[in-house]
Amino acid sequence: EEEDDPEADRRGDAGWVGGGPVRGLRSVAGTQDGAEVRKFSGLDWAGAEGEALRRMHDTRMTAIQDELRARHGRADLTGLRVADIGCGGGLLSCSLVALGAQVVAIDPVQSNVDYTTARVSEAHSQAQAATAARQRFEARCTIVEELLDKEGPGAFDWVLSLEVVEHVADRDLFLSSCAKLARSGLVISTINRTLKSYALAILAAEYVAGIVPPGTHDWAKFVQPVEIERAIHAQGLHTDKVMGMVYNPLTGGWLQSPCQTDVNYILFASR
Repeated sequence: EEEDDPEADRRGDAGWVGGGPVRGLRSVAGTQDGAEVRKFSGLDWAGAEGEALRRMHDTRMTAIQDELRARHGRADLTGLRVADIGCGGGLLSCSLVALGAQVVAIDPVQSNVDYTTARVSEAHSQAQAATAARQRFEARCTIVEELLDKEGPGAFDWVLSLEVVEHVADRDLFLSSCAKLARSGLVISTINRTLKSYALAILAAEYVAGIVPPGTHDWAKFVQPVEIERAIHAQGLHTDKVMGMVYNPLTGGWLQSPCQTDVNYILFASR
């Protein structure tokens, strides 16, 4: 019979690793997966570990701007309030601020919040630009359902969450919370759960090519487009487009592909 752990209530699952406390980790559950949070709390966003996302990011932003042009006739976000859910190392937040959005970025790890804040400031280093960027950017250490509780439904014109949903504990709660926050548009990018994605995103990327560290992903938590659609359609959104993103091992770059969504893809939805 296991003995009661008197420290359990104090430390919480997400707040300790390796037998000791981790600074800046929240200790509530919900959508937050403690093991995933611990994994990403030590990621070197500026180093090799962040390189895979940096390589993909231009393709993600091209797809996002293409959708903005199709829906609004312009590729910027000036005057719009936008949420970056799971900001990580700040790549998306920097791009959203550069497009003119008023951005609220969230992450359950305080060090990621601090890193993203610094990155946005550095990206707009000239005095006037930095002041304007600070006025249009805020980062919070929280999770999406708490943001929904605080801000309320429809609080953001656009909600974006890139390469996050495959790391959460409660996928449907995460997706429904994102959908409820979105007044106009929702963007989710992730990895499809297929045999091909197991071969490429796990075996090849983690254990053969070393593009990301082994154990970065759990194939069982990959998300099929229909699973996203089921959750967000229930909140009144409809799917506009599902665009595949294909890695080129020869160049190390990424390309958009409307017919290859069986590994990486980005889904656009709106009301």
